[in-house]
Amino acid sequence: MRPQKPQQSVPTTRKDLSNLKNTDKEKMKSASKMNSANAMPGLEVEKEQTLTFLPNGLISMEKTPVRLVEIVKRNSLKSPLLRLPAEIRQMIWNFATSGSKLAIIKLYHTHKGYVYCLKTYGQRYQWGYRARMQFRLPEVCRQINSEMATLPYSNCIFAFPNFSGKDFHDIKTWSSRLSKGHRNAITDVSISTKNYPSISLAPHKVDREEFKSLRTIFPAIQRVYLELGELEKIDPPYCQNRAKQMLGDDVKVVSMKD
Repeated sequence: MRPQKPQQSVPTTRKDLSNLKNTDKEKMKSASKMNSANAMPGLEVEKEQTLTFLPNGLISMEKTPVRLVEIVKRNSLKSPLLRLPAEIRQMIWNFATSGSKLAIIKLYHTHKGYVYCLKTYGQRYQWGYRARMQFRLPEVCRQINSEMATLPYSNCIFAFPNFSGKDFHDIKTWSSRLSKGHRNAITDVSISTKNYPSISLAPHKVDREEFKSLRTIFPAIQRVYLELGELEKIDPPYCQNRAKQMLGDDVKVVSMKD
């Protein structure tokens, strides 16, 4: 005879069912914590209590936790990558984090909030994008984090194709989920002219104060890419100059027809 498998107990009373539900809730909470480690840029992540964080939200590198001292020493001595000259490593970090355009799409029909799409080197957007190398690389070890914690943000174009609202309210809401250190590192932003009539060809009163809020949201902003609608494609230089007047001479404005 084949050995029989032990039969699983089936809950028969209300108490058993209640215990089963509580167990499922605990499993869901545990899974939620694990998923937070794979959160997207702009989503809150549970911070490890043993680490010290700076006021801007970045990890402090002034003091290495005792449990990590040996690992840090071993990495610096034995890792072929970390033994490279600092200038070479910096070139590698910049290469690994450059050339990407991250589109943040606001979802109006669901409570999820946002979906992220990635576009690299002329390729089409990858829908359902999960934060990969360029945003996860600083998590490899403390030395890499200290050298490139903000590079994924300063080397990436952040696009907001369907964001709208006066004073860039939607963009401000999303950016508030970032740490101050990461938000202040963003230099390149892409917006759609059809969602912000202040820079379109549509006749109306120009609100020059509106664009000042964009500079407040991203203090280090250097370039703004305008994704032109069908109307604005008639005269791209007009929209470009109009946005330039609002943003100031120290911000470069680039119009994109496609």
